[in-house]
Amino acid sequence: MTTTPQVLGPDGVLREEFVFSTTMPSRFFSGTADSATADIEVSIRGSAYTSDPDFVAFDGEDWVIPNPEAYPDGLDLVVGGNVLLIRAVVTSGSVSTPASVTVRLIQASDLGVVADPVGPDNHEQVVRGCRGAATVVCAWGDRRKLPIGHREWAPLFLGHLRARGVRRFHALALTRAGDPGHPLYLPASARPLPWDP
Repeated sequence: MTTTPQVLGPDGVLREEFVFSTTMPSRFFSGTADSATADIEVSIRGSAYTSDPDFVAFDGEDWVIPNPEAYPDGLDLVVGGNVLLIRAVVTSGSVSTPASVTVRLIQASDLGVVADPVGPDNHEQVVRGCRGAATVVCAWGDRRKLPIGHREWAPLFLGHLRARGVRRFHALALTRAGDPGHPLYLPASARPLPWDP
């Protein structure tokens, strides 16, 4: 059986399938194939599979979609879903199960204006996680810098957590406004300290 190609994800991990969102309107996709692979074929957004060298650069082991020589800016993504299926072909003509990449292009202008950016089940999942955690670290940063409609979310949600039995909170540091500091702006040496909001 022909081995499915591996795709390099945005997190630097090779896998056969991944899904992610981006605000970048174009990008390259790369990965590796088994040494028995003679060719790499790609289907972009439901099109027929092709091994056109403009779309696939393949050196016998590593591949890039699209070929940077033909598309120096990468593959143009469309708003919403972009599905790429990548399969290996061996000299006998047999093909592998395709690797799958699904990329959702998000307009940067749409971020923060979604009616319910959290989603319907997220609150309950956070409550479950907090109730089972040995340490609950709050880390949203200075609320004054959040979009206006999101500034009061944290104190309301802390009240919701308390009502569901979560009583102990921690912070890595406090902002000047008294909010728990965001880890992106703190040293790696920061450790959770008890915090009573």
